[in-house]
Amino acid sequence: MPSKATIKHSLVIHITTLTVCLLCSISLVQAQVNTERFHLGKEQQEGWQAELASRLALTRGNVNVTDISGAISVRHQTLWPKEEGSDAPRALAQRWAFVGNIRRARALDRIFSNQAFAHARWTHMWTKRVGIEAFTQLQFDEFIALRMRVLVGGYIRYVPVRTKYVTLALGTGYMPEYEVFDTETAGQTYRNPRLNHRWSNYLMLSGNISPTLQFQFTNYMQPRFDRFHDMHMLQSFIASLDVFEHVALTLTAEVQTDLEPPPSIEPVDVRITPGLSVKW
Repeated sequence: MPSKATIKHSLVIHITTLTVCLLCSISLVQAQVNTERFHLGKEQQEGWQAELASRLALTRGNVNVTDISGAISVRHQTLWPKEEGSDAPRALAQRWAFVGNIRRARALDRIFSNQAFAHARWTHMWTKRVGIEAFTQLQFDEFIALRMRVLVGGYIRYVPVRTKYVTLALGTGYMPEYEVFDTETAGQTYRNPRLNHRWSNYLMLSGNISPTLQFQFTNYMQPRFDRFHDMHMLQSFIASLDVFEHVALTLTAEVQTDLEPPPSIEPVDVRITPGLSVKW
């Protein structure tokens, strides 16, 4: 019979490992990606902007954890001239954007995150309210048995509401999607590989409740044309509250749904991420 010290030691290890996994499970890579969130708070900035981030977490001893990740985002945008006599923000004219990230994490000799993602998008507004978007994406995620997802697509973008306090944007378009899943996890009966033709739609609502509080809600719905109940969905809510001049509290909540995932893969993922942001 194990001693109390041994039981306590084992319990501490398992709790520590579980905590690490939960903290690290906030994935940088997702099946559906809310690209609008990368522009929150930067809507009125013109020209080139770039962000580069990396992380290395190592724990050795009773609990061995290795977590390596990196992310990059680059964009360039231009805006329409300011409307005379209006307090509405300047409207987007054209934007190029690229987002990429990679992550590999292991705890207790078990890989719990191994994924990579790249997304490029071009937005061109014919008028201040109507325009087009084109995008392409490449993705790998071992955690959901996804060996490769390649997609391209295009939207018609419409901005029916644009005021000082709130902006509403809608998009609808066509998205062919090629997927390859791990055969052992997906099973022989799961259609694999597969080419899907999806009707991709999004709604984005963002605004400023006060000079210090910003929010954004985005909803993506992507049913297959030939099988409407095979649908990808993503609901994302982001809020940012400035507490000091260069410090903000943030909250991100996302619900990601795949109504027909491979066997053994859960159809719904929920992520709630509070955070602290330092900015200049």
